[in-house]
Amino acid sequence: MKRWIGILIISVVGFSACNKGMSPQESSVIQEAITTQNYTFSVESVQPLGGRSIPMTPGYDLIINSSSVVATLPYFGRAYFPPTDPTQGGFRFTSNKFRYSVTSGDKGSWSIQIIPEDVENVQELHLSIGTDGYATLHVTSVNRQAISYYGYVSKNKVATQ
Repeated sequence: MKRWIGILIISVVGFSACNKGMSPQESSVIQEAITTQNYTFSVESVQPLGGRSIPMTPGYDLIINSSSVVATLPYFGRAYFPPTDPTQGGFRFTSNKFRYSVTSGDKGSWSIQIIPEDVENVQELHLSIGTDGYATLHVTSVNRQAISYYGYVSKNKVATQ
């Protein structure tokens, strides 16, 4: 329980430290992308459970559209059953069967829960998005410790089919 409280505190601090102050037009673009399920979460840093924040290079993301969720996310932490194939490290999957729910929060923020039903090692993806586009992604896995990713959400330029 103390770990989850710590993760929540880090999330709140991350949101307030990263506030850029986008214009209302940019906020409406983010809202439209979330409503139409056509956006990408790009990772800027990773926070393993009980570890320190690790800055990331571009190229790690979670692409969401109405028909699929595509994850290319790094993993740092304890794996209870590590993969035998070294190319399968991190969270790399495409889910075409998933549950997606959006809840509006205070001051225009969003809380999104994604439960992939065709991916074996991921129980839940929980995305918290602020009006400025900065977001926190918590991944709960079956055989790994939970991990948090910090970054931003942007609308996909071309609708992915």
